[in-house]
Amino acid sequence: MEAYENFICETLRKEINTPQSYKRTIRTALYKDRKEIKNNFKRVVLATCGGIILTTGIAFAGYTVYEKVWKEPRSYDVNQEKPAIISEEEKSELVTEDEIKEKAKEILKDFGYPDKEIKKIDLNRSYDDSLNSYYAVYTEDEYSIPNSNKNIGITINFNSETGEFIYFLNNDFDEIKSNLEKISEEEAMKLCIDLLTKIGYPVDSYEIKSCENKDENEWVISYSRSYNGVYNRYDEFQIAFGKLNGNIIVESVNGLMENNFENNEYIISEEEAINIAKAKEEEFSSEPIINITANKSIEKMNQFIYCLENNIEDQTSVRTENRIRNVWVVKIEHEKEPKNKDNTLSNVESVKRYMSKKYFIDGTTGEIIGGDQAKFSFGGE
Repeated sequence: MEAYENFICETLRKEINTPQSYKRTIRTALYKDRKEIKNNFKRVVLATCGGIILTTGIAFAGYTVYEKVWKEPRSYDVNQEKPAIISEEEKSELVTEDEIKEKAKEILKDFGYPDKEIKKIDLNRSYDDSLNSYYAVYTEDEYSIPNSNKNIGITINFNSETGEFIYFLNNDFDEIKSNLEKISEEEAMKLCIDLLTKIGYPVDSYEIKSCENKDENEWVISYSRSYNGVYNRYDEFQIAFGKLNGNIIVESVNGLMENNFENNEYIISEEEAINIAKAKEEEFSSEPIINITANKSIEKMNQFIYCLENNIEDQTSVRTENRIRNVWVVKIEHEKEPKNKDNTLSNVESVKRYMSKKYFIDGTTGEIIGGDQAKFSFGGE
């Protein structure tokens, strides 16, 4: 009987350590009926695989076995887990305000504003997955002009735990934009690399996603990591700048630099991904589907589809793991103006029935690991 077990393991080419539950499931299926094994070995293998999927958290793609990536989201109370008020105990573990002030002075100098003074530093709670809190440094006492929509001054954000630079914005850049000197793309690229290297950005490990000459004399350059021709929008940044009186002047530096992308392989085909998404959509809605498209993408796991499945109105009440994966994004489109729309439905039921959606189908396991409301719903793009 050991030969049969070895045959299955070899055929499936497992790429994870074999858990004990996996071995027990094989033995249970194989020893149930030895005559069945001799007469229809293929059917027993399929039954065994089905049992493994149900009992051990393992998924099959083709003939390869993978550990499932989707786990049921946990309950999440943002007020309890990330209270707005940062405790003194938490503050004691953070970089000090004085250290942040010195870092901000260096940034202002490097970015072309050596004469700007720091007027205020706030410690704020962050509600991003990858950050608990951050320092916001301001060159003005007030961030905006009262009774107007105009923001003023320079803002610089730093990671409060590490002191790393996160974000820069000069709200007054429009006032000097017309005085910027004209520079070539070659010079702009050199100035950009020198500047980003100064603030610790690893530009050598990124590639240029776009380089735009904006309003003639301002340059906007985006960097990203790409995998098999797909840009990872969770690991990219952008800088906007110009040159004034021979010095580089920065308008903004921003982006996301999350490094937990798993770069899982694509096993699921486009057709399989479409079929998975379509089957789920047909559970939600009987409205006619007028278009389906699919493309490879890098996306973060989220709770959108899970909340629809479980009729959860408040999506912030549950939280998934912070995982970034290679997926198929399958867009399913319904009529923009559905006939006989039932306006008495709850928001969740209305989204399920009428809204066009994006499904994130894991490229390796075929699981639905998230999604989004598609832009083309109800007259959108």
